Formats: sequence, C-alpha cells, structure tokens
Amino acid sequence: MAAEFILSFFDKEWYQKNKSNISKKIQSLSTFKSRDGNEYQLLSDEFRNDKKDWLYNVRLFIEETNIFIEIATHPLSTEDDLCLLFRWIRKQSNISINDEDGEVSGWLN
Repeated sequence: MAAEFILSFFDKEWYQKNKSNISKKIQSLSTFKSRDGNEYQLLSDEFRNDKKDWLYNVRLFIEETNIFIEIATHPLSTEDDLCLLFRWIRKQSNISINDEDGEVSGWLN
C-alpha cells in the first residue's frame, strides 16, 4: 500500500506562476522516469532484481492548487531526490507536506 502526501503552498500565486519550473525540476531529478500529463514518475534501480519489479517508486501529480505525492517504495536515491526537490521549492516558497490524515509529515519536512 502506498503512502500519500499533499504538498501545499502558502503562496498560491507563486505556485501558479511556477508550475512549469517545478515540472522542469522534477524532470531533472536522477530518478525521474516518465511523465504523462500532470503525473511524474520516479524510479530507482536500487534493490530491483527484475526491471519489472516496480513500475515506479513515487508518483507526483501537479494539481491545480497543490502537488499530490504517492510513495510506493522509497529507496535512498528516490528519498534523496524528493529531499532535493523539496529543498529547491522551500528556497522559493513556504510549503507544508501533510499525510493523508492532514498531519504534518515527519520525514518529508
């Protein structure tokens, strides 16, 4: 079962103006695998015996007012890329990352 998180922006205007920059940043991550519309998939080769074991480790969805994050597995390289992405965003805007219950995420903040 995947873990689900919502990345929310305190400055909604900044998010609207920078969706394309966020998209470019996601696509520059070392574990970036593919994009289908507003869905971005990250995939690491760590711990994969068969290339068909996992289709993705993480899916990010750039939505109208936030980014939805679905984490199926989180090998170190994928975690590192997520942390890199979140640090990059935090340098420019205040964000909150909450789990599916609305609680602030411990390991992503």
